[in-house]
Amino acid sequence: MKKSHKREIYMARAIFVGFLVLLVAILIIVVNIVSTAMRNNKSNVASQSESQSTVAASSEPESVQPETESEPETTVEAETESEIVDTTEYRWTTTSVNFRTEANTDCDVIETLAAGTKLEFIAESDGWAQVMYNNQTGYVSTDYLTDTDPDATGDDTTAEEEGDSEPESDSEAE
Repeated sequence: MKKSHKREIYMARAIFVGFLVLLVAILIIVVNIVSTAMRNNKSNVASQSESQSTVAASSEPESVQPETESEPETTVEAETESEIVDTTEYRWTTTSVNFRTEANTDCDVIETLAAGTKLEFIAESDGWAQVMYNNQTGYVSTDYLTDTDPDATGDDTTAEEEGDSEPESDSEAE
């Protein structure tokens, strides 16, 4: 084989190896970007939960929002020097309902909640309520929520006795 052919083969191999190194570097960068984005998403969810807990436990009265008539239930906690008013809103399930990871019926179900389960209300959008249950944020269809505490009504009748039926076991409420 001629020296010029050998030189061309070495050059082709060197270019090929260079492209492989470049491809590996690009893959490493993409993996780092994706993992960073996933970590940021998890920390955003955690910080959102933490910030809501911090607002409820804050000892500075000026950071507390005044209570309005439209808020269903509030809890008042007293401390020695100052009084903190917890204006957290709550909702209760009206029937057995799926507690979901996202605001749609195609996502995973975290847990199925029993009728009368108390949920910390965060926000509402497009027929879905973002709620906190057992320190976990998820979504429940607003069709199956009420802002009235079933224990506070004094009425001992259940939804079943009133003629409302629970959903079939195969198709629980969303």
